[in-house]
Amino acid sequence: MAEISSEKSEIRFTAEAVRAEMQRHIGAIAALAPEDSRKAALAFVARVLRLPVGRVKCLFYGEARRIDAHEADQVRAYVQAAQQLIDSRAAYEKQRAEFVASHPRLARLSPRPLVPDEVSQAAEEAVTPTAKRRQL
Repeated sequence: MAEISSEKSEIRFTAEAVRAEMQRHIGAIAALAPEDSRKAALAFVARVLRLPVGRVKCLFYGEARRIDAHEADQVRAYVQAAQQLIDSRAAYEKQRAEFVASHPRLARLSPRPLVPDEVSQAAEEAVTPTAKRRQL
């Protein structure tokens, strides 16, 4: 098994580590699926990542023998974009709450705060490492 170590850190990238990372990310993305069935969740992940369903299934179950760099990059980019979306929404809500609190006369004119729906809650749970995720 080939191991590549970085000069700046002691992190070692092995096939098992990348496989485990992809399995974790695919599971997190599958938790965002609007349907509860595993087959529908895997189809959702395949649509989102633009990968074949069979490939997503292999990544989900950790059966992939080889993970191409473009596949890993697609998965990482999606997770990063989801995290940025969640962070920007949280920053907006915080700014909005501070503004409304500092202008009490405008509070009645301001629109209601955005109510988080199930998908955004699942997205937040999926990309937060400390949150408990639902198991598929």
